[in-house]
Amino acid sequence: MGIFRKWLAFYRLEMEVLPLSTPCRGAVAIAFGGLLVIKACLRKLFNLSIAFLRKLHEVLTHSTCRQYAIAAAISASLLAGDYLLGNMAFPLPDEMNILKYFDKAKEMLYTNRDSIPDDALLINVSYDKQLVDYYDSLSMPLGQAVITDRGKLLKFLQIAQQANNYKYIMLDVIFEQDEKTCYDSLLFHAIASMERIVIPVGEEEKLADTILHSKACYAQYTTTWFDTDFSHYQLLHNGQPSMPLRMYQELTGHDIHRHFCWYADAGRLCRSGLSLWMPVRVTDRVERVDDQRQKVKIYQLGIDLLERDTLIPVADRIKDKIVVIGDFKTDVHETYLGPQPGSIICLNAYYALLRGDHVLTWHLLFYLFVGLVYFVMALFVVRDETQSQQVSQTWLRVILCLFKPGFIFFSIAVLAYLLPWHIVYGAWLPTFVFSLMETYANMKSNH
Repeated sequence: MGIFRKWLAFYRLEMEVLPLSTPCRGAVAIAFGGLLVIKACLRKLFNLSIAFLRKLHEVLTHSTCRQYAIAAAISASLLAGDYLLGNMAFPLPDEMNILKYFDKAKEMLYTNRDSIPDDALLINVSYDKQLVDYYDSLSMPLGQAVITDRGKLLKFLQIAQQANNYKYIMLDVIFEQDEKTCYDSLLFHAIASMERIVIPVGEEEKLADTILHSKACYAQYTTTWFDTDFSHYQLLHNGQPSMPLRMYQELTGHDIHRHFCWYADAGRLCRSGLSLWMPVRVTDRVERVDDQRQKVKIYQLGIDLLERDTLIPVADRIKDKIVVIGDFKTDVHETYLGPQPGSIICLNAYYALLRGDHVLTWHLLFYLFVGLVYFVMALFVVRDETQSQQVSQTWLRVILCLFKPGFIFFSIAVLAYLLPWHIVYGAWLPTFVFSLMETYANMKSNH
């Protein structure tokens, strides 16, 4: 009623004072009425906000509520910290050990460790080499270098381009600027004109031809000084996609986008890096070819494919296949499985993207459980109590004393690895935080 009275008084004043036409008076009156309504709504919102803040202050000043609020803040901070650390380009200190120990446990349970998917065709070029003259940045000859035979690569790609029946080609061969052959022009134009193909480029490497940039993606295997074995694969590097991510983009239409400090894939919260579980692996057993020339897992580019093209056409072999071409002998990196080719690491990263290992949709159930564990443990520390102090039975106190932070987080790591989503839970951050909290609580109680 107060708003209506003010509006009516304004309208009467307007009729007496303002020499306006009737439509203009109506528009002014409506605008004034709208301003009065907005003012009343803002005043109501302000009063409600003040009442909420007063109630929140009363709740937080209560000791029990304050303890719950602090414990919840610690739990949320640890979950956020775990997500942010998982997006770093470097592995956490415990990633390698978790992958290594749990893989050994699986090896004891399952004898068949070699699993090359049926849709993958692995091609080794370590025995298909050629000598080329090598030049420095001033185009001065330095000698000769051994590189992958580009003539054979050109022949293979021409067959693949003509057939165009392959699923994708990951050509894990570096084409450096200072290495030149007579096949380069035809080879580079073939690569640039082909569909569904990607080649690697390092952070400090320059490609042999600018025409290759449209097909080149980041390829790097990051390690740290305290852990020289590879375990963490970064899908994005300075905003640029890696080779597995480019494959994922072109074959599925999905992509990973950054939004401030988090990442999303088709609207789903995800990570930009993976603690890479590697079900696809290479050992001596799968590389060996028997005398009967039975079906093999890894083919040699020259002797197994190009020289036998008349018997078994290459076009038939690559049909509906993800073709992985790389040096499986010398381009190897230390992983939790031992030495593994870089091409196999990239292939595992692509399959991890297909499985959705980077997406946290189903992982949220696990992290809600972890957040609850953090909350309960933080509440004990904030209350200056231990779990054993909450019970009166002596035998139960003894059992609860075993559940220290390290044991609890190790149990969570085991649970995470047994889940079907291949979660590598990093216990380093929560163990460090709760150790500091317990140390501070003990020092406080001693004083």
